[in-house]
Amino acid sequence: MFICEVLKSLGGLTSVEVSRTILKTQVMGMVTGIKKFPQSVIFCVDDGTGTLDCILWLKESPFLEKIFDLKKDVKSGMNTLSDEMKKCARSLLQKAEMSSTGEEQQYSHGDIISCLGNVKVYKGKPQLDIVHHCILYL
Repeated sequence: MFICEVLKSLGGLTSVEVSRTILKTQVMGMVTGIKKFPQSVIFCVDDGTGTLDCILWLKESPFLEKIFDLKKDVKSGMNTLSDEMKKCARSLLQKAEMSSTGEEQQYSHGDIISCLGNVKVYKGKPQLDIVHHCILYL
């Protein structure tokens, strides 16, 4: 759906009515703005017909918590490990930390992205709560 169609269909609807009218939509466009907050990242997406704020809610990964716990355990038990095991443990922790890089860090200004989500109105402004997102490589 083009962003202009989303915005047109919202004309004067309340947030509850919007949820009933447009359950899910997908927009594709260029990232023209990024605002980072502790709980979310807002990407301003422009598809050439209009702009729409797309909100990615951040979740604290339980996986990340386990990595930090493991890191503490490894540091406290390093004296009892052989050099080869220490090297292996450090390598595994480094790979785990790299794979848990926040998904909000994968986009930058000018990227073409696709966002699927629920259209909402917050403080009178339309926005898309992202359910699924990806970068489009041309």
